[in-house]
Parts: sequence; C-alpha cells; structure tokens
Amino acid sequence: MKDTIIISNKIRCNICGNTIESKNTHDFVRCSCGRCFVDGGHEYMRRGFKFKTDYTELSEIREKTVLDYMKEREEARVREIEDREKFLAILDYVLSKEDK
Repeated sequence: MKDTIIISNKIRCNICGNTIESKNTHDFVRCSCGRCFVDGGHEYMRRGFKFKTDYTELSEIREKTVLDYMKEREEARVREIEDREKFLAILDYVLSKEDK
C-alpha cells in the first residue's frame, strides 16, 4: 500500500518551457520538443528525460491520512460485495439452465 497520494503529476520542460501533466493511469504525455515526458496519472509518477536538469518537478503529493486508509478499505469491501453478486448471478443463471 502506498503511503502517499498523487494530487497532480506534472513537470515543466526546461528546454521548451512546456508544462505537461499526466492525468490518468498510462496517460503518457510528451513536451513539444520531445526531451521530456510524464506518465502514470494519480497511480504512479514516471519521468523520461535525457538529463535530470531537463525538467523541473511540479507535482503535488501528500501523505495519506487515517481517513484515506479507511476509504480504501471500504472501497475494497464494496468491490468484494459486487464481485460476489456477479458470481451469484452467474451461478443462478447456470443453475436455471440446468433445470431445463
């Protein structure tokens, strides 16, 4: 489990001056001169560059709070319930076909 939350995933290219931001997972964004890129949205922060000095980091991250962990746990529970309901619907369908 990650201990931080990515609020924004962006950089400024020091060569062409573009500010580029990745907003979704696997959202690969390259600056206009092609020297830098960002990727990952709010899931991970990936950078591409020729030299570390080619870009300035502009991303915003924050530490997770107890409420963030509680929200993640509740979302996992909801997904588990939804998966069970889907399984039961499929099982019900299969059993109804066997009765015929």
